[in-house]
Amino acid sequence: MNVSAHAAALLARMRGRASAALRALAAHTAAASASLRVHASRLGAQLAGRVAAQRARAERARLLAPRGGAGTPPDPAAAAVEEVEEARREWQAAQLYFQTVGEPELIDQAIHWMTAAERRYMYLLRKAREERLAAPLAPPRHAAEGAPRRHA
Repeated sequence: MNVSAHAAALLARMRGRASAALRALAAHTAAASASLRVHASRLGAQLAGRVAAQRARAERARLLAPRGGAGTPPDPAAAAVEEVEEARREWQAAQLYFQTVGEPELIDQAIHWMTAAERRYMYLLRKAREERLAAPLAPPRHAAEGAPRRHA
């Protein structure tokens, strides 16, 4: 056997081993990808559950919180800003869930949640902007009496 034939045989063996290694790597990558999709789906479902629980806790705390301090009315502007921020956080959580969901059965649910959260956020944002623009045009509460009242 001459040198070129020997080199050709070695090259053929190396190509065979390389292609076998590539096939094994592809199979391993596919299995890892499937495993990651399952884990991402589980994490997305856990995230959705945590967001829902956090939202329920916040609503419960809001309902149980005392209304203003000693005779002071609650600030509606601060409440509106907090509600808009909560809606924005929920929308971001829904987007994250949609990006990480891996199960085909959960994709429709993720799209629905993301669309609903986005619409709620846009509605609250539009409502807050309209109220902020209308606020300077509204007459003061005690304008009919001439002088502003002082709260004791």
